[in-house]
Formats: sequence, structure tokens, C-alpha cells
Amino acid sequence: MLAEAENAVGNALAEIGGRLVSGKTSKRDDGTLMGEYQLSVSLAKFAQLLAASCQNDRLRVY
Repeated sequence: MLAEAENAVGNALAEIGGRLVSGKTSKRDDGTLMGEYQLSVSLAKFAQLLAASCQNDRLRVY
């Protein structure tokens, strides 16, 4: 599932000219995976990135 979320965000970043600054994944105590990513995107295109994240119910943007 994490790979699906990564792909959704990666595709959206490519479309809007953003970039991945850093990222890491880890396994939680309950066995689920968590990814933390720092992205660079213009404020004008940020809404498009949020829309892409809403297409995947396992992806949360904080």
C-alpha cells in the first residue's frame, strides 16, 4: 500500500514540477509501514498535490 501512495504522489509531483527533497520509510510496532517525505512544490500547485493525495485513502498529508 505504501508503494501505491508513493506512486500517486510521485506522479503528481512530476506533473506539477515539484520534487522530492527527502524521504524515509519505517515499520511501526503494530507492523504497519509509515513513510515520511519532504516535498518541494510551489504554493500555486500545492492544491493539485493535495488532490492527488486524496485519491489514495491510505495517504495522509500533514
